[in-house]
Amino acid sequence: MAKEAFREGQAQDLKLEMLRKVHIFEDLSEDELRDALKYMQVRDFRRNEYLFFEEEAEPGVYILIDGLIKLLKETHDARIVIVRLVYPGDIFGWIEWGKKVPRNTYTAKAMVESKTLYISNKDFINLSIK
Repeated sequence: MAKEAFREGQAQDLKLEMLRKVHIFEDLSEDELRDALKYMQVRDFRRNEYLFFEEEAEPGVYILIDGLIKLLKETHDARIVIVRLVYPGDIFGWIEWGKKVPRNTYTAKAMVESKTLYISNKDFINLSIK
């Protein structure tokens, strides 16, 4: 039981350290960062694993901690193009608002083993209004 609590504390400290490196969180206090972490989970992806697909409703918000992600879009003539590369500290996974059903506008694929912090769109919006 004590070992589990220790490991959980270490994991929390690691997530806190990761979050401090992200530019939109750099001005938050320690307490605000800890509050933000309550909404986040670490997600690991293998090389060539998809995180989410274009047109998928509400994929959530991701912060890349380690690795490399490519964001892809299918063109009208069925070609796949790289929209951009995501590097550690970058935020991605935003959805397109203003539609009846929010949707993602690209596909995300891990180019190498990658680690992210994930937060649902709903929690991200609630957190940003606090």
